[in-house]
Amino acid sequence: MEFFSDFLLLAFGLTHLAPLAAPFAYRAAETRHRAEWQEFTLPKVTLDVSAYRSGGPVVPGHLERAPVLVRFAAASCFVFGSMFLPGLAWALVGLVAAGAGLLGIPGLIIAGWLWTAGTGLLRGTKEGAISAARAATVSAYFNVFLVLGGISVTILAPDEGFRVFAAFTSFYACLSLAQAVMVAKAAHLVAEHHGDDFDTIVDSHLPIFLRQLLARKRLRAA
Repeated sequence: MEFFSDFLLLAFGLTHLAPLAAPFAYRAAETRHRAEWQEFTLPKVTLDVSAYRSGGPVVPGHLERAPVLVRFAAASCFVFGSMFLPGLAWALVGLVAAGAGLLGIPGLIIAGWLWTAGTGLLRGTKEGAISAARAATVSAYFNVFLVLGGISVTILAPDEGFRVFAAFTSFYACLSLAQAVMVAKAAHLVAEHHGDDFDTIVDSHLPIFLRQLLARKRLRAA
């Protein structure tokens, strides 16, 4: 029995090493799908008129790999997605302890979805952009709920341990919310490369507050 309990404790600890695999998974996926981005052209540049050229907008070449924003967002998807294993371990502990592990099931689903969304972004496909936008939407809604719940527990809970846990949960939820915004922006950027106003289709899968946030950022950039 003691050996079994030691084995369970070791397995529980090893699940927390899962995020260490995220950089390797990202590197493998980015390298595997790099050639697919080489089909997209770079933004057109306008040449001046001279004796040797007529000027006007021209395509300077093709992309060599996914844009920086897409790569950063995909890498973050692998990092947050790798939290599935430690999250599953804590959920099982919660189920055994008091049934509280049920609250972690939505987070597990989102973590698994983010992992696949990272690959979708690196592939640069329309399906990948839509899936990433939907994952960002679900993550944003869920983490807004966690932040509000964590703040409420931090203020109202009489137990110090509950307040510390709620504060940590709120902090992690804020990081996840920021990550969801980045994934939404990356999904929009992937959609822009497909043209035909496909970016508006992808944006329609985002919640209203994310659409407004991205619209304000684009206006400032313009």
